[in-house]
Amino acid sequence: MSDLIAQLHSMGQFDNHHEQDISPEQLDPTMASCCARELESNRLLNQRDATLRKYDRVALAEKARKMERYVVDLDFGKGCGCSYDPNMDGGEYAALIQLREERRRVALVVEEENVYCAEEVKDNVSLDEEEDSDEDSEFDYLLDEPLPGGDEEKRLQELEELALYNSSLEQHGFGLHIQMHPSRLLRAAAMRSASGKIYPAIVHLFDAESRLCAEMDICLEEIGKKYRGSRFLRGDGRAVILLDSMIAQHLNLKVNKDVPSILCFKEGKLIIPPQDISLFGDKANGGTIVPDAVEQWLDYAGMLSYDTPPFHELCRLRPEEEAMLDYISLPEEKTPEEEFHYDCGLANCKKMFAHEHIGIETSQQSGRLVSDPEFAEGFWSSIEETKLNTNA
Repeated sequence: MSDLIAQLHSMGQFDNHHEQDISPEQLDPTMASCCARELESNRLLNQRDATLRKYDRVALAEKARKMERYVVDLDFGKGCGCSYDPNMDGGEYAALIQLREERRRVALVVEEENVYCAEEVKDNVSLDEEEDSDEDSEFDYLLDEPLPGGDEEKRLQELEELALYNSSLEQHGFGLHIQMHPSRLLRAAAMRSASGKIYPAIVHLFDAESRLCAEMDICLEEIGKKYRGSRFLRGDGRAVILLDSMIAQHLNLKVNKDVPSILCFKEGKLIIPPQDISLFGDKANGGTIVPDAVEQWLDYAGMLSYDTPPFHELCRLRPEEEAMLDYISLPEEKTPEEEFHYDCGLANCKKMFAHEHIGIETSQQSGRLVSDPEFAEGFWSSIEETKLNTNA
């Protein structure tokens, strides 16, 4: 461990340089006063807009509603489509599955022993509790009184927003240690947020048959829950170097010397040479991983952060992509089927059965009661003869 710390000292990782506010005059002494005022006003305007976006509950709710459409189901839970590929990412390797099963069995045995001890203690103190029950009953009315203050609804709303924020963090890989596909691992380590910021990424190139790698992954999972401002990723070391050979060659990664190892990416750059995970093992205890040593080394390297990204910067989908997805997700408009109308020749007639209009000549009908002229002439002549005979 001491040689790792000495190496960090030599690389300057212990220097804590905090970014200070620089005035326009210090940045450029030749800048005119009007330009300096404009620069300062723009800075204040951007700061105000960022604050309004941060506390705009309506905008945050709309953003959360949209993000729910991009969430996909993975084997470790739910993940956003901007960070994960449901067909490639996720999963566990053989050594990790076996170690989890062993620890689960040990935990069950310990739990059974604790339950047995708790039952014995409960039997011993049951008589004392019966004696004290009558004395405590006089204070039961206090449980029925409402909580002091009138901010219950506001507090519940804050808790709901906090729960939504925490779930969104996990959906984008913060607070988790996720296994990525070998062809995507190194690119995911340099993934930018919606604001363009690259958060620290700790990458474990594991050996699928190594128990030591499984112990390291379980250790990184616990550290990731604590430091949610950093991203923790893992991938099959040999497959990563072979499938993503261009980036692996740029980082000078070799299968024979860098698998298994820990990679530290900051601002998208590898800041420390790959570290063999055996350096974090306790040789006196069979070489098992020491979690405190791993956490301390990552802290010295400047890789651990509590600062999580704001909610509106989590999803990396661009506005044009969101607009396209909005259009795709719209329900298809069903065109109503046209009703059948009988073509009688009259434009505004909507009758569906065969018919004719008397007195209206159209392209389909003559408009006469009797269409045969000879029959019509004989009909009218018979009527005239009937009238003459009646008069006579």
